[in-house]
Amino acid sequence: MTKSNINTIIGGGLVGGFVATIIFAIDAHNKLNKVAAKLDLAVDEMIDANKIDIPTDMIERSVLKVAERRYDSAIKNACDDAILNVRNDFDYKINTVVTDEFNNQKTEVAKEMKRKINSIDINSIRKEVVEEAKETAAEKFKSDLDDILKAHNDELESVSKIYESIAQKLGGN
Repeated sequence: MTKSNINTIIGGGLVGGFVATIIFAIDAHNKLNKVAAKLDLAVDEMIDANKIDIPTDMIERSVLKVAERRYDSAIKNACDDAILNVRNDFDYKINTVVTDEFNNQKTEVAKEMKRKINSIDINSIRKEVVEEAKETAAEKFKSDLDDILKAHNDELESVSKIYESIAQKLGGN
């Protein structure tokens, strides 16, 4: 047997199984329809044969319960809608007031900043900066000079020791 023949046999088997499944489903559906029809007929006959009297007070209680549930539901929905409307109204009003106040204060703050900026004396600030720069430079220069002086003194001390040593050697000590 070739591979092609095996594929054909498997494909035919699958198609046959699929067709058998469809036939079985249709047959089961028809049997269920027959049982359902007999059941409907039996229920209808039983209802026709037996009349059930429902007391009026039971009907009234049921109607009252249903009306009460609907009434409670309607009240709850109305309250929820009212709360939502009030909340939305407050949100809108608060947002409007905050926006207006922000715009008013923005203008006032801008005016105050402009006034303060105009009152700044740039020449005095420039003089202060120059003085601070001079002081900082002088401190740095003094620190550098102190370091140089210390290094120079250390070198002089070393040279002095060398001359002392030479003088001692020459002096015969």
